[in-house]
Amino acid sequence: MTAAAAIIGAFGSIISGIGQMQAANYQAQIAQMNAEIARDNAKRAIDKAQLDQEDQDKKSIVMQGEIEAAQSVSGIALTSRTSKLTRKTALELGRKDALNVRQAGEMEAYNHKVAAANQTAQAGLYRMQGTNSLLSGFVNGFSSLIGNSKSTAFKFA
Repeated sequence: MTAAAAIIGAFGSIISGIGQMQAANYQAQIAQMNAEIARDNAKRAIDKAQLDQEDQDKKSIVMQGEIEAAQSVSGIALTSRTSKLTRKTALELGRKDALNVRQAGEMEAYNHKVAAANQTAQAGLYRMQGTNSLLSGFVNGFSSLIGNSKSTAFKFA
């Protein structure tokens, strides 16, 4: 009866290790999918930032036209130093706005890339845990068999 219990216990340990490995591999696959999603999000963030930057540049050009029109209507000479400096400053500020938009997108992309790296590392950890669970199941199962075979041998000796 003890030998059967030992075999069942060993088999249970091995099956448990296999199950834990399968669960860990599933978690690793989910982490890998999350990493891929994060990489895709990083690419989308860069693409969106570029489009937003282009939109901001276009707004700056429109603003330049509005400033020039307002100066012209008000009777200020467009060639005066003040008029030129006003338009130049507006153009520089518009460009800074566009670069800030771009930088915000790049920061968002960086955050997604960090998340992808973390998910990839987590997937590796899950795989390692799965392998350890499988090995542990086999070691526990066989040590259970060996331990019970010694005690059974002592009974018969």
